[in-house]
Amino acid sequence: MTRHNDVVALLVHDPLQSDLPASARMTVTDGELQIQLEVGRDSIRRSIEQATQDRLKGVFAWTREIGVPVLPLSAAEETAPQLRRLLGAMPTRHGRGGGHHAVTEATLG
Repeated sequence: MTRHNDVVALLVHDPLQSDLPASARMTVTDGELQIQLEVGRDSIRRSIEQATQDRLKGVFAWTREIGVPVLPLSAAEETAPQLRRLLGAMPTRHGRGGGHHAVTEATLG
């Protein structure tokens, strides 16, 4: 597919996940089950941060393997302006366009 098309992956992230409140209770759900987490507790915060980093490492390893750039899409911002900004910064096949704006592990973590 990448031989004939420009392919990018969009990684939707919630900035709150990287910047948890110092003392709060969050309700987390998978659509069926839900649980309340005391995110002010160090052990809970570390577990959430570790799970997030593990997920990102898997995504980045896979996209590197297949040669697809990853663009960060924030759940805290309007989608259309982000897409215009991110896609406008992508290099084209013919070398035109902005600089390469693929996200790295450090960008979201």
